[in-house]
Amino acid sequence: SEIGSITIYGFIYSFRDSYNSSYPDLKSENTYNAIKMIKKIKNEISNDELSKIDEIKSNDRVVLGDTLFMNFRYATYANKNYIISPVPGAREGISNSIISGFNYAINKYIDEDHQFAAKHAIKYFIKKNVNKKIMLNSYIISPVTSLLDDKDICERVDCELIKSLQMENKMFREYKNYNYYSETFRKYVFEYVFGDKPLEDVIKNIERLTKIYNITFNTEDTCVGLIFGIVIIVSSVLMLLSIGFLFIDKYKSYFTFFPTEFWILLILGCFFTCISCVIPFDTLTIIKCAIRISMMYFGLIISLFSVLYKLLINYPIPNKISIAVKKNGIKYIISNILIILILIFILCITSSFSVSTVTIDNGKNFQKCDVPETFVPTISNLLVIFIDFSYSILISFLIFVEWSIVETSRDIKLLIPPIFINIFCLSLVMIMNIDILNIDDYVINFLINNATIFIISITHYFFFYGIKVYWAISNKRFENDEIDIEKIIHIGIYVSNSSSDLSKKSYDTGNNSNIHSNNNNSSSSKSHKRGRRTLVKLHNIQHILSSNKS
Repeated sequence: SEIGSITIYGFIYSFRDSYNSSYPDLKSENTYNAIKMIKKIKNEISNDELSKIDEIKSNDRVVLGDTLFMNFRYATYANKNYIISPVPGAREGISNSIISGFNYAINKYIDEDHQFAAKHAIKYFIKKNVNKKIMLNSYIISPVTSLLDDKDICERVDCELIKSLQMENKMFREYKNYNYYSETFRKYVFEYVFGDKPLEDVIKNIERLTKIYNITFNTEDTCVGLIFGIVIIVSSVLMLLSIGFLFIDKYKSYFTFFPTEFWILLILGCFFTCISCVIPFDTLTIIKCAIRISMMYFGLIISLFSVLYKLLINYPIPNKISIAVKKNGIKYIISNILIILILIFILCITSSFSVSTVTIDNGKNFQKCDVPETFVPTISNLLVIFIDFSYSILISFLIFVEWSIVETSRDIKLLIPPIFINIFCLSLVMIMNIDILNIDDYVINFLINNATIFIISITHYFFFYGIKVYWAISNKRFENDEIDIEKIIHIGIYVSNSSSDLSKKSYDTGNNSNIHSNNNNSSSSKSHKRGRRTLVKLHNIQHILSSNKS
């Protein structure tokens, strides 16, 4: 029964090191010794039957007075044969007593008249004179400590005994499902006291019952936190350091797809998204929940700003939107950032973020952030997600429209993987947030919530920017293009002074020459591809020069 849980919990408290010591750690020697003593008492001065009697039978024995020693709640109606004294502890001067009582609460959903009446009822119950009447006419000890100096009360109650009790009232009070914890706690202890289960296993089960498992850099429970944390931190630092490539003259030709400020915005977006994945490390708090979701949403969306900007101004058919965005690039950035910041701010100030504990039977408990399902935060949350999805879908459409534009073809193709990964991973995170999957493993739950965000961040960074850094460092792509450009300049001048027929012959000759080289040299496939690229550029320049000439 519940008395069993109280007895065990109090007995462990009586084995603390000193009077002022806190409740012993479950893995401490104090706890081991306390539970061993419970079994020793059961075996040597009691038996299984007496140790398992329920509260009703225990109460009968309190009244009858036919027991030599008994651990029970304070009862003024106890048989006069008993002498009531504090429960002895492991050391002299140390005892224990568990406080239990009643809670008063007012339902916030009742109408104002009933709330008003409930307030007055509570005010009545906490009055000193009312508590005195209750103590004089019942077996309840009032929490109003000044009554223990009242003469009338002390004639009925042993006031000095009550004052001397070393009280503890923290038994599972921080958990919502008290009954579950209390019942499971005593079940585990009884497996040792009345059974043959090793005490070490019992302690591990009790610890697992109450312990909250978090992802940390500590490898005691799992190495996932250390590995994942190092990857996140290293990736984030490299992202910031790579901004320097934008300002190195010899590499600037690799980063012409966006203006410099848009490159920086993109990288910062990837950085914020990436670093948000380490915010939930260690103990989860309400502040961490708010910071993580703010950084994640902000980073995800601003990392797409630059892409959307370029695709809008690159639209093949002139339109008002493209012209306006191109003309007001800075205003475009500021307005979008302000919208996102306002939505995130509304989400944070209206959302009473809470941290809930997910209790796993015979498993490892963990915590998660909860966003209230009230109107304003729900709308703000959905709007931020909607904006991110809208950006992704709009970018996908613009990629399709601009696929055949030669000048940006290579960059356009690089946009496809991160956009589709963005949509997929965000969908997975949304599913996790509405608890469709009901994952009961804290490591898997963490990885799905955070590794998916990291994947979005790293794919955005790599395909939008990182691959260009790689090309710059390894001198790929543009080393050959510089040769192509020189050829185009010389051939373009020749074309501008020749007839269109001669240009056609030159084109055919160049093409046949490349084909001939391909047939006679096994290493000429790359040269053939480069030659084709040169001829395509030649054709475009010829068209431009012809247009200018006409």
